[in-house]
Amino acid sequence: MQVVGLPAHVIRNGRAASRLLAAKTPHIEAARRRDAVQRWRGAIAAGLSAEQAANAAGVPRATLYRWEKRPDRKSRRPHRPRKPHYTSFQAQGVEQAPSLSAKYWT
Repeated sequence: MQVVGLPAHVIRNGRAASRLLAAKTPHIEAARRRDAVQRWRGAIAAGLSAEQAANAAGVPRATLYRWEKRPDRKSRRPHRPRKPHYTSFQAQGVEQAPSLSAKYWT
């Protein structure tokens, strides 16, 4: 989560605060999800139907079932990222190029 909408002089270290909050967000989000599922299950135990309890919790029923199985978010990173593919011509061009350090430091 980022702190937005206020000028930098209003919030001292606003960027650092955003980074710290973002670092803790998965744990906070998982706790919020567990709390919603607990309220939903409590409403069902009190006699409401699953749909009525979901409306009372303010979260769709399908989402609550999903959160019940896994309250923390799954990674969105690809399982198999593509490997870089270079043609032999490109590789030769990089190998034969003069280094920048020789240009600036000699």
